[in-house]
Amino acid sequence: MYAMSTSLFVLEPIRHFQANMSVLNQFYEWPKTRGEYNIFFKEVLRLPDFWSELNKKLVFGLVTAGGDTAIKLAMW
Repeated sequence: MYAMSTSLFVLEPIRHFQANMSVLNQFYEWPKTRGEYNIFFKEVLRLPDFWSELNKKLVFGLVTAGGDTAIKLAMW
């Protein structure tokens, strides 16, 4: 019953981070060293609307999982 909510809370932030990495990668090349990766990931977190969009996706996951759980409990 809680598999959907767990997967949404794990997968949605990963998908969001990956999508923002690809957006940043359109303008810059992939990092080659560990130091460049650190800078790249910090810049991904600084992209405009990163945190607000992540918040929206987590709220979507919460609402979806809540609705799924409610329907399953109602059918039970």
